[in-house]
Amino acid sequence: MNKIMIMVFVGLFLFGSMQVEASLNDKDQRLMGEYDSLRGEYKLVKEEWSNAKEEYISAKKQYKRDKLSVDEQEEKFGIAKNFVSKTLERIDAHINILANWAERVIQDEELQNEVISELNGYLLEIDEFQLEVESAKDIHQLREISKDVREYWGSTRVELKKYVGIILTERTNNVISRAERLSERLHFKIDTLNQDNDQVMEMQNLLSDFDSKIKFAKEDYSNAKAVYSRMDNLQDFDKLLREIKDYLSDSKKYLRESHKSLRELVKIYRSFTGDFPNLGDSE
Repeated sequence: MNKIMIMVFVGLFLFGSMQVEASLNDKDQRLMGEYDSLRGEYKLVKEEWSNAKEEYISAKKQYKRDKLSVDEQEEKFGIAKNFVSKTLERIDAHINILANWAERVIQDEELQNEVISELNGYLLEIDEFQLEVESAKDIHQLREISKDVREYWGSTRVELKKYVGIILTERTNNVISRAERLSERLHFKIDTLNQDNDQVMEMQNLLSDFDSKIKFAKEDYSNAKAVYSRMDNLQDFDKLLREIKDYLSDSKKYLRESHKSLRELVKIYRSFTGDFPNLGDSE
């Protein structure tokens, strides 16, 4: 579970240096607030799960070692139920964070709705497991439910890698889209200057390099998107996710290189005009 979350968090913050400063709209502010809340809840749920696990391991050892009274057996049964329940809560919190990121990152409304709907389907299944845990009457029933939960999470955590791939890929697309809008504004500003001036020509060359790097980044994004569209076989998920990460790594490299050209261009623009270009992303 931790590996999936690490992949999401690292990937989503990968391109922070490329983002143009912009005020958050109401939706972004709402989603950021929800994410902060979900992150806090996940941390709390994880701590509760860790405590429940330790208590369960201790109870299991005592159950095997000692001859317990009926009351003691009932107590250990309650501890086991709590551990299974906390495991389900942790999975639930994990999926809720992915759903929040999907809503924040995926701009295509149809794709966003599809991903969130599928993630919500997992949440409903977890709710059903919770009801089964609550209604378990003895340790034998609970063992069967625990087995089902382990098998469920074993397949589900692999399936979730598809959504991680989609989120990371669409995050890259958002950065590329902002860079393309930025390029349009830069072209407009620089084209109004004296094209015979050496500094202006240098800015045009840097802008051309910026555009080329964005083009290469977009090609890698398209390749990554093509890969996640093929993620329909659980056995191939790990391999395909590695391919996605490789394409996104190359895309990130081009985005960073484009950022270097952008910084140099802005530096020359300021020297030539005495002011910074207004490049705020109002969209």
